[in-house]
Amino acid sequence: MSLIRPTRRIHLCFALFFTPWLLMYGLSAVVLNHRDFFARYYGGHLFDYEMEQELPYQADWPDDAEPQEVGRQVLDDLGMAGAYWAQRWGDDVLAIHREDPIWARRIVVTPKDETLRIERQIFRIPSFLFKLHRRRGYQQDYLADDVWALSIDVLIVCIIFWVVSGVWMWMRMSSVRRWGGVSLVIGCGLFLFFLVSI
Repeated sequence: MSLIRPTRRIHLCFALFFTPWLLMYGLSAVVLNHRDFFARYYGGHLFDYEMEQELPYQADWPDDAEPQEVGRQVLDDLGMAGAYWAQRWGDDVLAIHREDPIWARRIVVTPKDETLRIERQIFRIPSFLFKLHRRRGYQQDYLADDVWALSIDVLIVCIIFWVVSGVWMWMRMSSVRRWGGVSLVIGCGLFLFFLVSI
């Protein structure tokens, strides 16, 4: 029995299953490649924030505490646990970036004033795509983030399968062998040209 038909069906089903991911990566690559254009469209910034609320907050961590450790404590206190990263702004301000594809938030803690400011990121399609494109890895301690990272691993395997199965099917189909070979040679040649010239 020929393996061409089942291979084509698997090839097709994986492509249909991963349609949202592929669209996201294709569209977000446009944003990454033309970031300056989109930033100019929004007045110079892809990422802008608006004030959501300001709260009293007593910081009770040591001065040498790691930003990530403090960020987790603050988010737990606010009931906003989830994927995040934190950084110090100068000596006395901590900014915690609570990641979310649609409504990301930035929490700015100023210990000397005993205040905490929650800012919501203004939703824009280019910044939404940008954040999804860059969401990666198993660094966060949350199941949803690990499942997202796993879906990307599966997509990577599928892309490799598409390449291998595509070349294999091309070699088995004499009717398209000539034009397929021309496409393969030109694609590989152009890729090598970029490798040595950029």
